[in-house]
Amino acid sequence: MRELTEQQKRELEFLATVRDEDIDLSEMPEITDFTGFERGPFSEILQRRRERMRGLRSTPPNPVPTRAKRIA
Repeated sequence: MRELTEQQKRELEFLATVRDEDIDLSEMPEITDFTGFERGPFSEILQRRRERMRGLRSTPPNPVPTRAKRIA
């Protein structure tokens, strides 16, 4: 990842200070009707990744190696 320029850093600092009430959304109306919307093309990939991560959490953090089990 490349370094941010000084201008980008200043813009991010400014954006961090802006309150939600000060943002003008009049030209960008809120979407409230999601009729006809479809899940994104990557939603299945993300779902599989979430399921895999859930499976990883259920395993012990440092499982005993197979060889060590036979010796013990």
